[in-house]
Amino acid sequence: MRGRARRREYWTWGAVIVTWSAVAAWLQKPWITSVLSAALTLQTIRRLHDLGRTGWWVAAIFLGQVILSALPATYRDSVWTYWVAAGFLWACLLVIAILPGQRRENRFGPPPGSKSLVPPDQASRNPAHPSH
Repeated sequence: MRGRARRREYWTWGAVIVTWSAVAAWLQKPWITSVLSAALTLQTIRRLHDLGRTGWWVAAIFLGQVILSALPATYRDSVWTYWVAAGFLWACLLVIAILPGQRRENRFGPPPGSKSLVPPDQASRNPAHPSH
């Protein structure tokens, strides 16, 4: 997965995906919800790229959610652990969505909307690149 996503793009697609996920859940179509979750995951990877972070952070976030969900419930039911796990996931996504992206070119490419066509790993080998 290559490319970067600005905050506005992330918020816009996130709102669309969450809205359609709610509709799919209401219609009891879990396969649609799964597809939309994958789309949100891919968009989150692009957002992490804008922050200069690898997409593997998504795996770490979801692993944290799985671990929290698997904790034995100390109360009468496991609803509390579910809400803690869900809250952890949404808090991580909110932080990713709020932080400003890097203004300069990083290893994932130029900032969204910029005119640079040379990937950062090839910039040092291209004498025509403006940084030389």
